[in-house]
Amino acid sequence: MTIGKFFDPRATSPLLLPKIRSESIMAAAEGMQCALRLPGICNHDSSTTVNAHLPGIGKSSRSKVSDLHSAIACAACHDAIDNHTYQRRGLTPAIVLDAMLRGHCETQARWVAMGLITGPDWEIVG
Repeated sequence: MTIGKFFDPRATSPLLLPKIRSESIMAAAEGMQCALRLPGICNHDSSTTVNAHLPGIGKSSRSKVSDLHSAIACAACHDAIDNHTYQRRGLTPAIVLDAMLRGHCETQARWVAMGLITGPDWEIVG
């Protein structure tokens, strides 16, 4: 399917951009190391990891952001973010957002290495 056929990539509203739903991406977190590693919260238990959707455009009470906009998170980190309990542990929203951004980048790199996301002219370096 050609995304551009259904969604204009130049859309003026981010709400008009496509959302990806992928069972393989969501399942890829299973058994992986937590990418968020929130200080004083992370349980470092890879048997509890899931893909945690990040806050962003398109998130509402009925809809999550695209599955591409997530990070591998242990149950403790995911719970602290979803329930906003990280502040009780002395973490600021800025610290958590930084962890989410770093975790998202790490998660995306893992997906590339796993072949879950790719591009026709991509070359893995490093």
